[in-house]
Formats: sequence, structure tokens, C-alpha cells
Amino acid sequence: MDEGSGRIRGAEGKKVTMEIRNAVFSDWKALAEIERVCFPAEEAASGDSIRERLSCFPDHFWLLSDQGRIVSFVDGMVTEEKDLTDEMYERPAMHREEGSGAYL
Repeated sequence: MDEGSGRIRGAEGKKVTMEIRNAVFSDWKALAEIERVCFPAEEAASGDSIRERLSCFPDHFWLLSDQGRIVSFVDGMVTEEKDLTDEMYERPAMHREEGSGAYL
């Protein structure tokens, strides 16, 4: 890290320009593509699923972008449920903002 600047330098002293931010609905295509690349087809969230999650819990998506390009993300719902179930992936409307636990 550069002394006092808050800037991180990567390999060979190059400035790293990464940013963490919340998702917006229009990010859904990039997120669906990341899912497609990172997970087997039977496990990857579809574009429809990503859009539904963004509609139900948009403040619970965190993106990592590098020079404006989304390179990674994490999302998760908040719930009162004690255990993570397949149903939670299938029904994002189970999100409860006032819930006591989060599943990422």
C-alpha cells in the first residue's frame, strides 16, 4: 500500500483499480455470465434467478469490479430459517430483511 494514500499496488508496482459496490438491477447479465463460467450448468443460477434475487434482496449483493468490469460477486438472503435449503435458492422471496441470519 502506498504510504498514506489508501492505494494498493499490485505486481510490478502497478496501481490496482478494484472497487467493491452493491449491485444494481442492470448488472444481472454480467452476474449470470459469472455464474455460467464458475458453476456447472446444473448448479449455476439462471438469468431469471439472478433477476429475481436482485428484485428481492438488492442490498445483499456485493460486486468486485476491476476498471469498471465486474469480476466477482457474492450474494445472500437474510432469513429466520435455521438451515440453508434448496428452496431458498429456488424462492428468493423467502428473504426476510428483519431476519436473524444470513446465508451467502
